[in-house]
Amino acid sequence: MRKYVVTLWLVGMLSLGLGTGSVLYYGYRALVPATKPTPAPILEPKKVTDQTQIRQEKIFLCGEKEQTVTGPWPAIKGLTEDRIKKQFSAQEGWEVEFPASTLLILRKRVDDFCPVHREYRHLGVEQGFLAIYHGPLGGGGLLLQREAIPVEQLPAELRSRLYKVKQWQQLTEAEKEDLRRVLEFKNDGALNSFLDNLDEYREE
Repeated sequence: MRKYVVTLWLVGMLSLGLGTGSVLYYGYRALVPATKPTPAPILEPKKVTDQTQIRQEKIFLCGEKEQTVTGPWPAIKGLTEDRIKKQFSAQEGWEVEFPASTLLILRKRVDDFCPVHREYRHLGVEQGFLAIYHGPLGGGGLLLQREAIPVEQLPAELRSRLYKVKQWQQLTEAEKEDLRRVLEFKNDGALNSFLDNLDEYREE
């Protein structure tokens, strides 16, 4: 009999606990409104406005940069980045950066040297002969003239420097500076003075 009473008491207490828990839970749900996820804001694409600063950059073969800064151009006012990239295409050498609505960067690589380095000349080797190239060392300038001076007949130190020109990208800064000191010239006058000293090695 006692066991039966204890069992009934336990069942009653359990039912009371479950009932109380249900009341508290649903009461809490009624008091606290259900929260709905906040939708992500729709971001409008950046556009060129009256406050947009246009920075135009030219990058020359020698690595020098020419930069101009202006206000927004009427022709691109109101355009998004995608439309600007169509107007200034990568196929035509343009790079477009639009980091903020207040700044638009239009960058173009120019197949030429800057006004200063345009007059530069440097020496190298072409088919075993001393050669004159347009622009400074490392700029990838075009061949201007091949001299009738076999490189193998030149003094060893000069010959060694000439062969290093084609390894420009692998050279240290100290080695590059050494080559500039000997093989790079600011104008034709300085170049011709150097070549005059090599006339004894010239083939007739």
